[in-house]
Amino acid sequence: MPSCDTINTYLASESGRISGDIARRGRISSPWVALLTKDFFPDEMGETITRVIQQRTIPTVGAGAGWNNIALSTPNTGCRPTAAVLSSRNTTETAQIAEYVLDSDPICISDARMRYKFRQQVSEVKRNFEKNVIDIWEDRNRSEYVAAIPDANKYVFVGGALVAGTGGDFVTTAPDSQIHQDALDSIRWKLIHDGGGEEGAYGQVDGTPVFTVLMSSEQQRSLIKGNPDIRQDYRYADPKELLKPFGVKRVYAGLYHLIDDKAPRWDLVEDEWEPVPFYLENEAGIAIVNPAYEAATAEDVILYHPKVVKCLMQKPLSSLGAGTDFRAWNYSGEVSWVNEYDKDCNKYKDNGYWSARLRAAYLSETPEYGYAIRVLRCPGSLGTTACP
Repeated sequence: MPSCDTINTYLASESGRISGDIARRGRISSPWVALLTKDFFPDEMGETITRVIQQRTIPTVGAGAGWNNIALSTPNTGCRPTAAVLSSRNTTETAQIAEYVLDSDPICISDARMRYKFRQQVSEVKRNFEKNVIDIWEDRNRSEYVAAIPDANKYVFVGGALVAGTGGDFVTTAPDSQIHQDALDSIRWKLIHDGGGEEGAYGQVDGTPVFTVLMSSEQQRSLIKGNPDIRQDYRYADPKELLKPFGVKRVYAGLYHLIDDKAPRWDLVEDEWEPVPFYLENEAGIAIVNPAYEAATAEDVILYHPKVVKCLMQKPLSSLGAGTDFRAWNYSGEVSWVNEYDKDCNKYKDNGYWSARLRAAYLSETPEYGYAIRVLRCPGSLGTTACP
């Protein structure tokens, strides 16, 4: 007999007596699943693509070029001027497609129907599966965005200064301050000077571009408490369509605040930054919020710009021509039920599972417009209020 997959028996059954509806343990999400600009990965071009990025240039002013007064007493100055030279420059960026496949435990339909409120239980199992697909996209989009940011724009906030990264990562120095508006102001001014507002602003106030910054509720609260004039600088502004689903309506100091309560957190251990995952699986196999995440000492604040990186998805395909025919998988992570026939292990096609396929490549466009700041967390610093 062939070896078949073990059928999971996690659906609760009547033993003693189970009563009431099926409860659900909630989970939060972040804006990153919908934030990145999307496009399609082209077929027939291999697993990697390269795109040309046209760069900004300025004139080369040689001897005699530039602004010169025209003097009629000097022959030919008007007919044969010396020109400055404006050259073109471009760079290339490469993206490689990658895949993440997620399968659920197999469920035997004949057994499941004997379980307590099996339809509701199965519905919740699928819901948990779908939420995990969202989590996977969130983590991937965020990590690929930060990976695209150049070293010079990966800062650690220490000593009242933004210390730039080296060697492809943040410097291994512990931050000594939570986020402060002065730090965000300095980055916003850099973005404006670098032309980041030309196509990457999500609104305007007083003719100046409004950019987007992602931070946790904790860091936003610190920002408000640390800047007593913040209430005077809050304004209402109508953002572009992308931000409206996130409930963003106010702008502070030229920035929309997007809350990411699953912001990346870190601990500095023996001169190495160690990521602290948001969820942790306990002894019972249940995902809980990681206690180490709550106690982590550093957190990232990320300035988002749509030109930093683009997510290239792969289109579904159902045929290669010549009479071929197969299932068209949606590579955005659409959850599909699979119960294929197998004479020995699935003879009656009543044993199945959910599956999702995620495929994407991430193509940098203008990574210099992205910034990340690693800041201090103060998890043990709580206020006190005396009894009256």
